[in-house]
Amino acid sequence: MVQGKGKHLIAAALLILLAHALYYTSEISFAFQVIQGGDVKVVPNAVPLNQTGTWFVINVTVENAPPVYAVQVQLEYDPTVLNASMVIQGSFLNASGVQTFVHSTQERHEEATPPRAIITYAETLLGTPTNLPQGDGLLCRINFTIIGEGVSPLELLPYSMVDTKEVGVYFMKPDMTRVKPVSLHSGFYGSALILRADKVSISHGGNINLTCTLYPLLLEEAQPPYTANITIQFKRGDEPWKKLNSTNVNVPDLNDVSVSFVWQKPEAGGYKVKAIAQIGDETVESNEIIVNVKAPATPWWQSPIFITAIILILIVIVVVVVLAKRRKGGK
Repeated sequence: MVQGKGKHLIAAALLILLAHALYYTSEISFAFQVIQGGDVKVVPNAVPLNQTGTWFVINVTVENAPPVYAVQVQLEYDPTVLNASMVIQGSFLNASGVQTFVHSTQERHEEATPPRAIITYAETLLGTPTNLPQGDGLLCRINFTIIGEGVSPLELLPYSMVDTKEVGVYFMKPDMTRVKPVSLHSGFYGSALILRADKVSISHGGNINLTCTLYPLLLEEAQPPYTANITIQFKRGDEPWKKLNSTNVNVPDLNDVSVSFVWQKPEAGGYKVKAIAQIGDETVESNEIIVNVKAPATPWWQSPIFITAIILILIVIVVVVVLAKRRKGGK
């Protein structure tokens, strides 16, 4: 199927992967689907591959998108040939300057015939932005490692883009049912934790309101009562993470739960803030928020210019007094 493509395909691929094109043992083909209001594509659309153990990168892009609040894309591939080793957030939603939440999962079914795996990338804005991203941009970048020889299709499945926060951090499956976000921790599905801030830039002396929402994943072996410990941490520069606050919350029937914290009068500087939740044996880490606390304005009498002027005046006075005494002594 894929190996029957002509020399023109190989020539185009050589330009893309010239550094790695020593010889080819397999080839990946890409397909994409288009929905009205936005075209999602995989770039490049065909890649002849190198030997086992090497890797390559594909970009998932969108063109002519209407205003977008959240997006979910899924790629299907052969897990006996490829492994999705890294998923990197794109710049399409992230460039809006609004806080975003990202999660990605990877389902592997090696026992299926043929073997198949699906990687899901979902991203949403948070809050109520006035202007939604639109047009063209990069949704995400995926690194694939070649783990076996053969031919692997890499197909873009039906995807979803929404323009309303009513979906919130729930993402739409192709059948339009809502699904909670889950995170991928060392290859295992887990709960998701989202941290929001009412402001990310304040003047010294101000407060920041933080809201942390836990979306627990229902585990069959979990037993009630369900309790989670949520801790807010912060760090400035290269300093180690420090605890800001911590609380225990009940999670009734493993439903979503939110807690709020007030960060009172943080010192001036640039900070990273994150949340960590412990629910049973599971540890969940949230997205990081970058916060800037502006330094307080220096009173004019403490400004370097004023202090320098005072010192110069004192020096002039001392010089004048000394010269006056010398003149008086010389008479």
